[in-house]
Amino acid sequence: MTIESYTRFLSKYGRYVLILTAAAMLFALAGIFRLKIDTDFDIFMPPDSSRFRALQRMSESFGDAGQLLALAEIGAGGDLSDLPRVARALEGIEGVHAAESPVPAGIVEMNAERRAVVLERMERISGGAALVEVDGTTYGVFRLRLTADADLKRVIAEARRVFESAGLVVTFSGEPYLEAEIFSYVLRIILTIPPIAVLLMLVVFRIRIGNVRATVLSLVPAVVGAAITLGSIGWIQGSVSVVSILVPIFVIVLGSADGLHVTSHIIDNLNEGADNRDAVSTTLKAVGVPIIMTTVTTMAGFLSLTIINSRAIRELGVSAAAGILLAGIATWLILPTILLHQKPLGKVDRRRQGTVYHALSRLRGTPSVIIAVATVGALLPGALSLRANFSMIDVYKPRTTVRKSIDTSVRVLGGSIPVYVTFDAENRFDPAVADAVLELQRKTAEAGLAGRSISAYGLIAGLWEEISGSPGYPRTRAAVSGAVAAIRSLNPEFLTSFFADDGTGRAVFFLRDLDDETLQQFEDTAKAVSEDSGVALEPVGSAFVMKEMNDQIIPQQLGSLALAAFLVFLITAVTQRSLLLGLASTVPIAITLVAMFGVMGYARIDLSIITGIMSGLTIGVGIDYAIHYVSLYRRAKQRGDVDPTETALRFVATPVLANAMGLAVGFTAMLLSPLQIHVTLSVLMWVTMSSSAFFSLTLLPTLIGGRSKGRDGTGRGDGDGDGG
Repeated sequence: MTIESYTRFLSKYGRYVLILTAAAMLFALAGIFRLKIDTDFDIFMPPDSSRFRALQRMSESFGDAGQLLALAEIGAGGDLSDLPRVARALEGIEGVHAAESPVPAGIVEMNAERRAVVLERMERISGGAALVEVDGTTYGVFRLRLTADADLKRVIAEARRVFESAGLVVTFSGEPYLEAEIFSYVLRIILTIPPIAVLLMLVVFRIRIGNVRATVLSLVPAVVGAAITLGSIGWIQGSVSVVSILVPIFVIVLGSADGLHVTSHIIDNLNEGADNRDAVSTTLKAVGVPIIMTTVTTMAGFLSLTIINSRAIRELGVSAAAGILLAGIATWLILPTILLHQKPLGKVDRRRQGTVYHALSRLRGTPSVIIAVATVGALLPGALSLRANFSMIDVYKPRTTVRKSIDTSVRVLGGSIPVYVTFDAENRFDPAVADAVLELQRKTAEAGLAGRSISAYGLIAGLWEEISGSPGYPRTRAAVSGAVAAIRSLNPEFLTSFFADDGTGRAVFFLRDLDDETLQQFEDTAKAVSEDSGVALEPVGSAFVMKEMNDQIIPQQLGSLALAAFLVFLITAVTQRSLLLGLASTVPIAITLVAMFGVMGYARIDLSIITGIMSGLTIGVGIDYAIHYVSLYRRAKQRGDVDPTETALRFVATPVLANAMGLAVGFTAMLLSPLQIHVTLSVLMWVTMSSSAFFSLTLLPTLIGGRSKGRDGTGRGDGDGDGG
């Protein structure tokens, strides 16, 4: 089928295309209403991770899915008598496996004088892990062990009401709290970021295109693709996460590129006197193949993310690639149909846009090479200084409620999210095991790795020292039994947090931070103690799973980059029937990658699964500009133009710059997100879009055709300003 016959087909049967589109949108809308929000951080974790399996084993052994920490402000000299009642009320909440009061009921029942003595002793024994005084305020630390199927959002809401009814101000912390807050944040992102991104892009496209109706229509394919994709996720998967919520944003922002090229070129053809049908037909001849190519290369960029060993990133890559495919189909099918069944777009005066075109044209040749070399030279050191690091805390902006709660937890407990060490405890009170755990607690405290740590052995040793005056863990079974009985008299449930029925024991550590360096030091310390004592101590926790993923991220990102680069080179070389054009098209992307990684290095943005999104994306999206340029270059060359490099530049400058600015500005909407990972993506999108567009319009024409020669072959530009 020729383009002319395809255009006639859409003119005749276009109404059926629009009816099917409306039906697909209704289907998508129904799917969107089915969506649930997945708050589980497990989506980030490698499915074959040894650390993840260890975390699952601990959860199965102890019957809990993590500890929710509640720091209740009691105040100086506050009444402690109500705390056990609060703990019992917390245990009545569905999803709470157990709630540990900072003050056991047995102590509360003592007379005031005796209670004061016992509390002081208990604080010395526990190392300030139950009642903590900071800046004149006493905090009671409640530990809620949750069931695996707990509704975190509901548990926290009900727990907050329990504390409020007791007149206590509470601050929550711990991994379950972080996951629960993701829910409200993702919901806010769904409702606000996509429409704001569309509005910002409309403003930029309107400024560059100069026609309101053309601007709106250019976004139609992307919006259709995003809506159907999100609806399909609702029907197939049923949920979105903090990562997959980016899919509609990516599809809207990135999928608008081809719609912009179509409407912009149709206006150009109308300006040259073509009627509406001829303008559509001529435009599809000029940019139809590039649209297919850019759709495929953008999909390749997203699909290259499947190399990264994270379910969240793989789901993003596949879903976004599907959305880009739908947007590409809509650009070929729905947008021309709409344009053919309404009055023609208005003509636009391009003369005022000639300044940008001439500026780009003058940068061809030596200036573009100098700028490229300077960019690489300036930013390469930053790229070489990159490190891999990502933690659950890094997800949130510093000024959000979550980060403020984390800061409070660090100030009170010396850490925010507990990590664990598990060990074989068939003989629960074996002195050899106790000595190993106590040695690890001592070493991590002396090194400043852990603000606080808690173990059954620490409590027993502390109580034994209070009773006997002898430091260390008691050496006789009778002494241990006496200490355990004394502790049980105050808190009958104290052992359940530290020993499981299957013979597994654990200790809790609050590390100063969850950076990879701190986690590595903790692992090294645990390994050294294990080797010296002969007792296997295994660090366990989501933070260590994240670290394992960070350790893998650099080779995986390199693999993703290599795959994306190979795919776009192959696609470009095959479709343009030229290895040289394929290689030349990848040069702007190579410089853009150096720029992106360099900015990351200088801005101290660490490599992570989130920045990993930008690697393949930069290649898949950035190559689009080169594809549009080389496609029109070949077309102009086949027509026998005197300077095909200049002809191509004149036609693509406006849509490429409008698209690059529109994409960057569209992603600026993500600055309003409460999640720091989205802010990082916005910053990197500005760098990659501006860099790839600039070098595709200056360095690429230089590599292909050298300096501008003008229509008279004298080396002058065209000068009529009808482009860019």
